[in-house]
Amino acid sequence: MNNKNMIIRECEHMNKTRQVKYGQVSCNEFFNTIQGDLLISGKMARNCNLMDTLVYSYFNKNDFPTIMFTSNALTIERLQNNISASCKKDVITSYSDNRNYMPFYGMNSQQIIKFISVVADKIGYSGLMGKVMIYATAILNIVQTQYPLSLPAITKLIEEDDEFISSFALQVGVSNVVADNIRGNHEAGIVFRRICEYLESVFSHIYKSGCDSNYSLQSGIRSNIGGMGMYVCSPNQ
Repeated sequence: MNNKNMIIRECEHMNKTRQVKYGQVSCNEFFNTIQGDLLISGKMARNCNLMDTLVYSYFNKNDFPTIMFTSNALTIERLQNNISASCKKDVITSYSDNRNYMPFYGMNSQQIIKFISVVADKIGYSGLMGKVMIYATAILNIVQTQYPLSLPAITKLIEEDDEFISSFALQVGVSNVVADNIRGNHEAGIVFRRICEYLESVFSHIYKSGCDSNYSLQSGIRSNIGGMGMYVCSPNQ
């Protein structure tokens, strides 16, 4: 007996024991009334309409936080278009067309520095690489005392001048060396800002300067968001 027949036989046995009455309901009725764990597999899992109905039902219930990960951008787009108006304010979605991704989010300072060094070399600043790396490292050290590292967090800080940044560094408790590396590397600061401008243009198709995504799980939980739909473009996202 194959697995499918074994599962069907077991379900029939349990349903008979529990005196379950057989009948037919629509997908909406089923998903709106079901409680507990649910597994959809096999051929049915490839039914886009069925899966969309499942997603809409859970989001529209708005009875507890729902998180959906998908690598299908159309699913996110349909969610945005079909979620009920009353629930839209409690649901956030994030995929490329929203342009609300945060580049570098989740990366550590060493990974970001390596990325910046590649970009600096690419756009013709290899001669100032040493000073730029010192300045960039100091900026990252300051940023990560207050926020998770990301391109938006970095660019927000470097909107200020070096005097302000070095004073802020001391306020948040980093060492005098970090503050001195900011104050004493004005030329490197100019180059670093140009590098960040270049990076913003590179990521412009998924990221808009000043746009707060709120798409991280932590920020969603703190904001009492009812539902989150996230387009997963990488296993390490």
